[in-house]
Amino acid sequence: TLVPYTLPSPTYIVFQFDEGKDVPYVVRKAIAMCVNREEISTKVFAGIQPPEYNFYPSAMGWSSNSDAPAPSYDLAGARALLEGAGYKKDANGYYVAGLILDCFGQASTDAAKLISAACKEAGIELVINSLEYQAWGTKVSTNQDFVVGMLGGFQGPDVAALAGRISTEGTMNHGDYSNARIDELFEEGLKSTDLEVRKPYYHEIQKIMSEELPIIPIVGYQAYTGQASYVTDTPYQCAGRAGWAEFLYTDIVK
Repeated sequence: TLVPYTLPSPTYIVFQFDEGKDVPYVVRKAIAMCVNREEISTKVFAGIQPPEYNFYPSAMGWSSNSDAPAPSYDLAGARALLEGAGYKKDANGYYVAGLILDCFGQASTDAAKLISAACKEAGIELVINSLEYQAWGTKVSTNQDFVVGMLGGFQGPDVAALAGRISTEGTMNHGDYSNARIDELFEEGLKSTDLEVRKPYYHEIQKIMSEELPIIPIVGYQAYTGQASYVTDTPYQCAGRAGWAEFLYTDIVK
């Protein structure tokens, strides 16, 4: 049986926040307005990876805040935003020039090309630096020697795992983003197992993310796997409950 499955493993853009490499908020927002998720989903992922606007994957249900999405695709709005902030075009027609986007893998590179082309229309020069994975890992993850990056990765099975990406001490917080309120909310979210008690904490985290844009979600993760028809509730079918190789819920029914 061919089984579709969804995991909290979105593809997203991350910005550097270290002094001297940081990207101003208005530029982060303008770049966010150059992300045509529907086009990327269709052209790069054949419609399998769905467009993702939420700062925690929308497929994860209660923990995802659909009321605080990323900015929509709007090139005219991006240009107006930059002009309103005082940016002027240079001789090459760019309000912002020389930003480098570090990515890896064919799919991410193809998505980056579409975003870069849209940015050019909006007056932003976003230069693609497509690397082999280990080189990307050394540059972006280990050395944090980047300005704009693109990556994905598992953020589950519970929403608390998002802390690894954006909390101050998060091991995957490559851009050194820090917000004391977000750190506090992650701590509060761990104090209960009641989903209704936890939900407001994680939704507020995503609201702050939508306001400050430390990352830009692009597409969610969906794929297909082959599975015997008599096997039920494999890890692939238990997103949000089970880890990659956790067979706690799996059963054989014959």
